[in-house]
Amino acid sequence: MKTGKIVITDKVYFEPDGLPKPSKAIYYRAKLYHFENLIIQKYKASKQLIEVENVVLGKYTKRWRWFNEDEIGAIIINNQPCKAKIENGKAIIISLTKK
Repeated sequence: MKTGKIVITDKVYFEPDGLPKPSKAIYYRAKLYHFENLIIQKYKASKQLIEVENVVLGKYTKRWRWFNEDEIGAIIINNQPCKAKIENGKAIIISLTKK
């Protein structure tokens, strides 16, 4: 289970909490040894968006709703913290944190 936040565009995505952004000192030290691209690639890869499966767009209200065994039809908002399970390249939201 990973923690992260919800990103809403034309679909709903899960953005996991990835690696922290490298500091300038680490970046310049890596640049000396010519592997700064590796550090940046690892950081960007840890922030990739993953499509969420258990949400639907409401027919009449046009709001995204999350379905789980405990909460049926909870409205989700952009940048809302959550926990998700990732399987086969898709995210399944386990729990939402209220903002």
